[in-house]
Amino acid sequence: MTDLTRFVKLDFLTVKASMTLKNLVLFAIVGIVMNLQGDNSMLFIAYFLMFTTVFVTTAFFVSEKNNIYGLYATLSISRPTVIRGRYLFALIADVCGSLFAFLLSFVIITVRGKPFDFAENLTLLGGAAAVFTLVQAVQMPIFFKLGYTKAKLLAYIPLAVFPAIVAVAAGIIPETWIGGFIAWLGGNAVLAGIIGGLLWLLAVSCSIGMSQRVYSKRDF
Repeated sequence: MTDLTRFVKLDFLTVKASMTLKNLVLFAIVGIVMNLQGDNSMLFIAYFLMFTTVFVTTAFFVSEKNNIYGLYATLSISRPTVIRGRYLFALIADVCGSLFAFLLSFVIITVRGKPFDFAENLTLLGGAAAVFTLVQAVQMPIFFKLGYTKAKLLAYIPLAVFPAIVAVAAGIIPETWIGGFIAWLGGNAVLAGIIGGLLWLLAVSCSIGMSQRVYSKRDF
């Protein structure tokens, strides 16, 4: 087992221990009720990805609370491995959360006898996943630099700001522009996907670089 694999496994074990079954069941019930309000999975997916974002940041809380950063040194897990492992942990959590939300939404909508538009919901899934992973990309260097206790308020600002920006933009931008952009996306899906993917990779790469730089300077 490589150091990277050990780190990711340790992250899942530490975060899992802090999640009670009661809270998970309550969260799932709220999500299901939310999904019953419409015929697409936008809010449902966004809700679960918000939970995934909290799940990812909980790793910072647990690590700091239990001084697990010291354990990493004892296990000879290098700081670059900690960075790569935490980002890999976040990616796995995001993928699992997205797939779970999408599949559960499909089941609920189908059971209700409503049509499930796979293309529309996959597009919504991609958009929501991009937004929340970018939120995490902003958060993680802050947590690595300041630690969870000092950074929690500052780091959670993007979680509130990003959706607010989207909501405000949707209210300001004329519907004809939005309609035209959606039409362009429909006609240039491959090009839009490539451009969006490259921008996403650039943002995440910058986030990893910043995390490595600030974390290398911390004392534990």
